[in-house]
Amino acid sequence: MTIDPRARVESVDILRGLVMVIMALDHVRDFFSNYGGNPTDAASAPGIIFFTRWITHLCAPTFVFLAGTSIYLQSLRKPRPQLARFLVSRGVWLMVLELVVVSSMLTFHPSTHFFMLQVIWVTGLSMIVMAALIYLPLWAVASFGAALVLIHNAFDWVNPSAMNQVARTVWRLLHQPGVLVPVETGNLWLNLYPLIPWPGIMALGFAFGALLQRPSSTRSRAMLGLGTGSLFIFALLRWTNLYGDPGSWKYQGSGERTLMSFIDVQKYPPSLLFVLVTLGVSLCLMAAFDSWQSRDRFKPLRSILAVYGRVPFFYYVLHFTTIHLAALLMSAALGLDWRWWIRLPPNGGIFAGYPPGWGFSLPIVYLVWLAIVVLCYFPCRWFAGVKQRNNSRWLSYL
Repeated sequence: MTIDPRARVESVDILRGLVMVIMALDHVRDFFSNYGGNPTDAASAPGIIFFTRWITHLCAPTFVFLAGTSIYLQSLRKPRPQLARFLVSRGVWLMVLELVVVSSMLTFHPSTHFFMLQVIWVTGLSMIVMAALIYLPLWAVASFGAALVLIHNAFDWVNPSAMNQVARTVWRLLHQPGVLVPVETGNLWLNLYPLIPWPGIMALGFAFGALLQRPSSTRSRAMLGLGTGSLFIFALLRWTNLYGDPGSWKYQGSGERTLMSFIDVQKYPPSLLFVLVTLGVSLCLMAAFDSWQSRDRFKPLRSILAVYGRVPFFYYVLHFTTIHLAALLMSAALGLDWRWWIRLPPNGGIFAGYPPGWGFSLPIVYLVWLAIVVLCYFPCRWFAGVKQRNNSRWLSYL
């Protein structure tokens, strides 16, 4: 027995909605926290700061993985040439929006000299890669994804500083984050999300989509098995310190700090161990959400999370703009330098730190996060309704 390919899989929207909500916590922390150290430094960061940052690691890999799953579900309804054209056009569209909209949203400055390449950029690039991969058999797509995720850490030893400018820029686009254009030119192009291994994560999500065609009870067990298996392999590889992450874990003098060191794995770019632990947790959560579909008592929570999950890009732009605007308005209300939030680094803006006197404790950060998420819910619900009632092609790009 298989599922109707036109039927929407609720657990996909719920999990995507959950990670979008968690993502806002990380961005609110970026704008509002008074903690100036490295939040993932196992040796010095307070535990609550560390785990507040660490839980948000689930967001990017889960988002890209589920984007691949959505592509598979679309492939059941659309001819491959039509889907390939859509993936290329939407991929280019997302890359342009990252440069034009998201960079301006982060700075509130209409600059043509400052660009941040982040998750929207690499999602667009990965969609363009997927436009070619969808013509391959499912096993080949899965093999490509697994190979990219498994092997890319073998190149961690490469040092781009020894390369010429062109080779260094290409390598930073592909594998290592960094500045793409020399700062001396007056431009700042900062790539936080090198391409590899993100198309591999999307390809694995595409292959995972086939599992969603099974009956709910069967696929829930399969999701749980994949999730726990990923976590087991993560723990085994991490324990040995042999492969899978550029950094090794170390005993830190206490159980809590040693655990922090053990799970502190590289996000930029996502190491094999980062992918295993984050997708392992997400797949276990998705298995729980899938089994909840028959339980009415969880329906309100499922419905709320699904709203965010159905309009991910709309929510992404909305929540970043709202957070930035809230920081600006609160600075003005407190009599601080609110103009800081509309300057470019190094003279101001979130990438240059905070205006003098700015910053709040973690409980305030959590309150601001909840307020932002609630504020974003209503426009997201409205836009989800618009997409549901309207079949216009342009809405599929948002």
